[in-house]
Amino acid sequence: MKQLSIANQTYLSQLKRYVLAFVALGLAVGLRILLDPVLGQGYPFLTIFIAVVFSSWYCGLGPSIAAATAGLLYAWYDFIPPAHSFALTDPMAQIGGMVGFCINAGAVIAYAEVSRRARNAAKASSEGLLLAQQVAHVGSFEWDMPASLIKWTPELEAVYGLKPGSFGGKFADWEKLV
Repeated sequence: MKQLSIANQTYLSQLKRYVLAFVALGLAVGLRILLDPVLGQGYPFLTIFIAVVFSSWYCGLGPSIAAATAGLLYAWYDFIPPAHSFALTDPMAQIGGMVGFCINAGAVIAYAEVSRRARNAAKASSEGLLLAQQVAHVGSFEWDMPASLIKWTPELEAVYGLKPGSFGGKFADWEKLV
C-alpha cells in the first residue's frame, strides 16, 4: 500500500473536516425542512445555527465559516419569504435576521477558534515542560491537599531513587522518603 505524503494527509484531513461540516449542515437543513410545518416562516436559521456550532467546535475555522455561509444562503433562498428566491418581502426585518445570524455565528466560530488555539498552546507548553524535565533530570508534582494526594512525574521519582510508577501518591508516602 502506497504511503501518503504529509501534504496529502493534511489535504485529506482538511477535506474530511469540510465534508463533516457540510454533512452537519445537510442534516440541519433536512431537520429544518421537517420542522417547516411547525415553524413556518419563523426561525429560518434555527437548525442551521446548531450545525454552525457543531462545525465550529469539531471541524475548525474554515469549515465552520463555509457551513455558516452556505447555511445563510440556503436559508435565504428556501426559508425566507418569498421561498425559492433571493428576493425579500420585508428587507429591514429579513436583513436584520440575517445580520443577527451572522453576528451570532461569527461569535460562536470565534470563541471555538480561540478555545482551540488555547488548548493547542496549553498542550504544547505541557509537552515542552515534560521534555525539559526529561532533559534536565528534574521533576514536578501536583498536590491535592484536601485529598492528601500527590502526583509525581517519573523524573521526580528517579530523583528520589524510585522506579517509575512506584510512588504511592499519598503525603505520608512522601514523608517516609524525607
